[in-house]
Parts: sequence; C-alpha cells; structure tokens
Amino acid sequence: MALQLYIKQSFWYILKLILSYLFFLIGGVYLLKLLFRNKKALIILNYHNFSRYNNYKIKRGNILETDYANNFEKQIRFLKNHFSFCYPEEFFYGNCNNGINLLITFDDGYKDNFDIACPILKKYEVSAIFFIATKALLDKDFLIHDKVRYLIQIGVVDKQYGLVPALLNKGGGNYTESFINEIEYKFKAYKPNQRLMLNAKELVEISNMGFKIGNHTHHHAGLSFLKYDEQIANILKCNDIIQKLTSKKVDHLAFPNGLYNQETINIVKKIGIRFSYTIIGGINHPDDNPLVLNRIGINVSDSIPVLITKLVLYLTMKRNKRN
Repeated sequence: MALQLYIKQSFWYILKLILSYLFFLIGGVYLLKLLFRNKKALIILNYHNFSRYNNYKIKRGNILETDYANNFEKQIRFLKNHFSFCYPEEFFYGNCNNGINLLITFDDGYKDNFDIACPILKKYEVSAIFFIATKALLDKDFLIHDKVRYLIQIGVVDKQYGLVPALLNKGGGNYTESFINEIEYKFKAYKPNQRLMLNAKELVEISNMGFKIGNHTHHHAGLSFLKYDEQIANILKCNDIIQKLTSKKVDHLAFPNGLYNQETINIVKKIGIRFSYTIIGGINHPDDNPLVLNRIGINVSDSIPVLITKLVLYLTMKRNKRN
C-alpha cells in the first residue's frame, strides 16, 4: 500500500512538473503580463516556512530541517525581473503601476523567515508582510499542527492524526479539547531542543528592516469556531503584543487557516484593521474588498514554471467585490 501511494504521488508530481515546464516554455509568464497589460492587479503570494517536511517534491523530509533557500532566491529574482511589488495601501489608495503587482506574505512566524527569507527579500527590495501568531512567539513553542507533524515524524502518533490539521485547513472542523490535551502531553515528553518559531528580538529586527508585521491572532485560532468575545480577544491581544514590540500600528490581519465569518469582518472593521487576508486563491483588483483579500499558496520548493502556472490558473477564481 505504501509503495502504491508513493508511485501514485511520484506520477502526479512528475506529470504536473512536465505540464508546467511546457506551459512555461511556450511563454506562460508573458501570457500573464499580456492579460493585465492595461489593468491593475495585485497578486499576493502566501508562504509559510522552509521546512523540508512542509516543502517537498515527492517525499517529506524532517520538519526541523530547512532547505530551498537557493530556490526561493530564484523565485524572488525572477518575480522582481518581471513584475512590480507594492503593499495594499499603495494598490488601493495610492499610486502603483498598471499591470501585475506582487506582495509576499509569510504566515505563522517561523524562525526561518528571519534566517532565510528576510535577507533575500531585503536584497531584492520587495514588499513583504509577516503574519505572527504571538503566543507561540512569546512561549517559544510550536503551533499545534506542527506538534502533530513532529510527533508523526518521530513515530509517536499515527499518520491519521495528520488528517485533523488538513480537515481544519478546509474549514471542516475544530480541534477538540481531548485532541489538544493528548498532543500537548505527548509533545511535552518528546519536545526537541530546537526552536521553530521567531522570538521577540527577531520580530523587532524584521520590522526594523522595513517589512510589515501583521496579526495572525494570539492563539492561531480558527476564528469562525470562536464566539464574538473570543475572536476579539484573540485579535486584540495579538495587536497589542506586536504594537508594543515594534511601536507600529497593525493594519493587516491574516485569518488562521483562512477561517472567518461575518462577525470576524465586523471586528476587523471595528478595531481599525484596514486589510485582511484569506487563503482563497485568486487575483485582487482595485474594486475588490480589502477585508477579504485573495492569496495564492506557494511553496519555497516550487520551480519557476510551477509558480507561474499557479498564478495563471488562479486567474479564473472568484473575485471578492467591495461591500
């Protein structure tokens, strides 16, 4: 069974790669630029980390090992050569170029964002926002889904546990208290010495480099599963911590796992967040709602042809008009 699954995954990976390269060779990037030559669009790329577990081609690697720094630099260099970069403030309310504008975002607040991503982003002078889940930062802890992945990797829990974070990502369920307690108990017994998340000092340095720091809630909470008071407490606490550390107002929020509801949008408006981000794939236009911005998921391991193919495929996705 495991061999059959490996063969199937390998087949689909190779097929996707071949089709992406063919599309790239016939001018996929120029098609993208041509389609938007007289229009203004904002494409927001959504990254997470450089872990070999989360960024893989066929077989997953170690969650505590990073890779693909060279490939990420190739991505950024290529994008910088072909497109402009800007922040949503410039796109919606300022002056930015016609055609495609890009924004890089990193979710959760991983240490490798500081170690690997920031020097490359600074080198090429691109616009980037880092969305931070502040409890993990202050506690120097793993997020719950990374605890699950680590425990699967070392063989402490069954691979079926990995379905729970996947289900949550699709909006299909919330972590139960018993599930969290079991994972926390086992993780405490096998916790590695290596740090996975940013610390406060690194966060401040990222802010001082000129990049924006965004809200990703305090507990990395699936907001649509929380009551109104719980939602606002999670968002405000994250805001407060970031603002105290950086001495800068927080204008951006990314919904953890893309989960939100109308109460979330009302809270965002009430507390003065100007831009909030989903994980709905798509391209943003000047008349779209800045409180439900689309983002396209990208891996640091993606080849340039795969990256460009993803961007073109999302041209057809549903748009989020202004309210």
